[in-house]
Amino acid sequence: MSTPLLVPLVPPVLLLGPSGAGKSTLAPLVAARLGFQAIDLDDRARAFDLHSDGLPRLRVREHLALRAAVDEGAVVVATGAGVIDVVENHPLLRRGVVVVVDIDADSAVGRLRDEAHRPWLPAVGDPHRTGAWRERENDRARRRRALADIVVDGRGPLEQVAAAIEAAVRGYRIRAPDDDDIAAVLDVIGVGNDGNGGNGGGPSAPRGNGGPPRGNGGPPRPAEGGAPAPAPQGGQRRGGVTPRSQRRYVTS
Repeated sequence: MSTPLLVPLVPPVLLLGPSGAGKSTLAPLVAARLGFQAIDLDDRARAFDLHSDGLPRLRVREHLALRAAVDEGAVVVATGAGVIDVVENHPLLRRGVVVVVDIDADSAVGRLRDEAHRPWLPAVGDPHRTGAWRERENDRARRRRALADIVVDGRGPLEQVAAAIEAAVRGYRIRAPDDDDIAAVLDVIGVGNDGNGGNGGGPSAPRGNGGPPRGNGGPPRPAEGGAPAPAPQGGQRRGGVTPRSQRRYVTS
C-alpha cells in the first residue's frame, strides 16, 4: 500500500455566489455557528495590485489560495465571485460542501460599495451599474448550481441567511472518500466507509467542532425552513461528498 494521503475528516464549507451576495460577511457568521475558522479567499489572493498585475495572475493566486484552504478542514471559505470561472478550481470545490448563496441583481448591487478591487463595476448612482453586474455574471449562476450541494436564498438579513446555511450544513450527510489508502487510514482510527466503526458497527464517525456529520450517504435531513432534498439519481459520489443530485435548496 502506498503512503496514505492525509485529508481532513471534516470537509470545508465553501461559499459561492456573485458579488454582493454577502459571502465575506457570511463566512465568519457561519464559522462561529459551526465552531469553524473563517477564511476570505479574496484576502489571501489580493496581496497585489489588480491594475498592474492583471486578472490572470489574480486567478493563479486565487487557485493556490483555494487549494491551501480546502486542506484546512474545519473552515468556512468565502470565495470570490470568479472562482467558478477557472475549471481547475472545480475539483477543489468538490472536496468540500459547496453552498451557493443565490441573489438577484438588484439586491446584490444594492449591497455593493465603490471599491477599487471591482474596477468593472460603475460607481454608485451610475445607471449602467446593474447592467455591468449582469454582464459580469453571465453564465456563472448555472455553473455554480452544477457544483452546489446546498443553495440558499441570500436576499434576507445576513444573520438569517447564516442561520439557514448552518442548519443546511448540519443536515448534510458526508461520506468518506472512495480511496483504498484513505479507507485504510479511517479503518485504523475506527471509522469505516459506512460512516460507522471499521467493522460496520460502533459509534458514528467523529464530528469536527460541531461541523457536518459523516453519515451513510443518505439524503440529508430537511433544515428548518427548507425543503427536503430530491431523491438521488444513482450517480457516483464526487470529491467525498454525497452526489449533487441530493443537493438542497433552502430559503432563509
